[in-house]
Amino acid sequence: MQDTTTTTSNALTQLSQTGTAPDVPPSTSFRDYLTEDGTRFAQNWTQRLPDPYRQHEKTLAKFTGPLELAAGYANLEKRLGERIKPPGADAKPEEIEAWRALNGVPKTPEDYGLKAPENLPEGVVWNDGLAKDFAGLAHKHHLPPAAVQELIAFHNGNLAKMQEGATQQQRAVVAQAKEDLQREWGGDAGRNSVLAVKMAQTLGLDPNDEIVANNPKIIAALYRASEMLTSLTREDQRLVDGGQASWGQSAETQLQKIRSSDDYQGRNGPEKQQAAAAQMKRVFDSTRG
Repeated sequence: MQDTTTTTSNALTQLSQTGTAPDVPPSTSFRDYLTEDGTRFAQNWTQRLPDPYRQHEKTLAKFTGPLELAAGYANLEKRLGERIKPPGADAKPEEIEAWRALNGVPKTPEDYGLKAPENLPEGVVWNDGLAKDFAGLAHKHHLPPAAVQELIAFHNGNLAKMQEGATQQQRAVVAQAKEDLQREWGGDAGRNSVLAVKMAQTLGLDPNDEIVANNPKIIAALYRASEMLTSLTREDQRLVDGGQASWGQSAETQLQKIRSSDDYQGRNGPEKQQAAAAQMKRVFDSTRG
């Protein structure tokens, strides 16, 4: 006879072969992860990890004790610190290249691809030369493209604000100059301004120059000079030929006419000659301010 206990599986064995081991419940007690003496991690300790640490079970399973885990963390932190440290002045080319690759910095300044934005603020003009210099500076300091674009947008916006402020100030200056001249000249403001413009052109000044065009004192001085020149021209020309000179006749033309006149040549007597000489002196003195 045979002993049936040695040849026949029992119920516990049969049932265990059809089932699976239940999950080990997670624990928040550090003691549950250690052996009884507390020096090592217990067998399959990572199975007790709660979420979200459970997803790192395979990585953590290589650590056999708390000291080993602490050493691994310290080493990882050190390596990360070295990785995120920007290259210094003595950095090797391969270190710089690695840093730029990690932060998405282009290989050359030209690779930033800087060009004029489609919607530049009013009053702001794109400068290709300045953009090229900025790209070189950005690349020197390993700036990522996103930071470069934001800095350019900030710069353009700041220029637009400055331009708007200057425009408003210019408008205020123009309005004040007009008010001052209209108060001084009244109804003759338009006429006197035309004469001031012609005088400025005669003297070789640009009537649109802000220094000239927005300064009431300079404009008034130009008008007075035009009146004086007109008066002088008329008086002097009568001494030469009895006619009347046109406004704005240049001093050089007047001097040339006096030199070639009969009065100056002495053909009409000494008195006429002296008067012509005095006339030439006045014209010449007027050109010397």
